[in-house]
Amino acid sequence: MKTIHPKKGLSDSVSAMLMILLALIAIGIIWFGIQAILKNTQGSIDTLKVLLNIEEESTQINPDLTISIKVSRGIGEGNLTAINFIISNDQGEEVQKVESNLGELESETFTITPTLENVKIISIAPVGIVSGKIQIGQIKDSYVFN
Repeated sequence: MKTIHPKKGLSDSVSAMLMILLALIAIGIIWFGIQAILKNTQGSIDTLKVLLNIEEESTQINPDLTISIKVSRGIGEGNLTAINFIISNDQGEEVQKVESNLGELESETFTITPTLENVKIISIAPVGIVSGKIQIGQIKDSYVFN
């Protein structure tokens, strides 16, 4: 006489637990992949635009043809190491980099001597260290002479 053994398989509860476990593993793999991509592209975004918030408060041409520019820094993380002053006229432009450790909510007056005549516009751009790398930010503010 033969005995018939019932076929054995996974119970419904064990199958459901395995499906949940596989879903959690897939979510974890996707999360770590996205996190790695975000870390790599973070440096390419102009973080200086947000972290190093600087603006021109006042600008004047002195009798000796130097230009005094008062720059203030708002709230924002990051180490400001210098400010690029972009000086332009009808013929071209020049960039003068001035070292500065301007802290948050501080102001400083810089005096520069342009080599260009008939200066029309002075713009400022931050230079700083973000995520361990020196980065030059985009122009933050400009002053147009009349």
